[in-house]
Amino acid sequence: MQFILLFFPWAIRRPLMNYLFGFDLSSGSKIGFSIILADSVRMEEGSVILGFTFINTIDRICLRSFSKIGKRNWITGLSSKNKNSFRLNDNRRCELIIGEHSRLTDGHIIDCTGGVTIGSFSTIAGNRSQILTHSIDYTKCVQMAESVYIGDYCFIGTSSILLKGSRI
Repeated sequence: MQFILLFFPWAIRRPLMNYLFGFDLSSGSKIGFSIILADSVRMEEGSVILGFTFINTIDRICLRSFSKIGKRNWITGLSSKNKNSFRLNDNRRCELIIGEHSRLTDGHIIDCTGGVTIGSFSTIAGNRSQILTHSIDYTKCVQMAESVYIGDYCFIGTSSILLKGSRI
């Protein structure tokens, strides 16, 4: 359904996405030629997701006012509804929260399985950076997920790799 909606003008597509998918897209937000397969989407005034970004199987995405996701980003995770995986992570939230006036520029890979929070006035710049919120715990022989937190006024440069549990 979202693929069909891609060809509608934004003035028509926004209210349809709010109605059909239960999204909360403010009138001042905008989504380019992108597919967003998330259970909950909230975009505040002035927030933008540019073209060719793919967001798949995450519980929640929230873009605070005037935040921006650039082009060609791959944002994915494993929904917390999937109870067969990550059984040892009881309070896991598969979400992406981007603070006010923050930027995720072009061509990044973000795994939101354990949750990713980017504070206000922060930037993940350049391209080819990766955020990985899950990996194997060799002592327990299971996959484990932990959140990644990037605080306010932070700058993450090109080709950075942030692993589960990172706090900046």
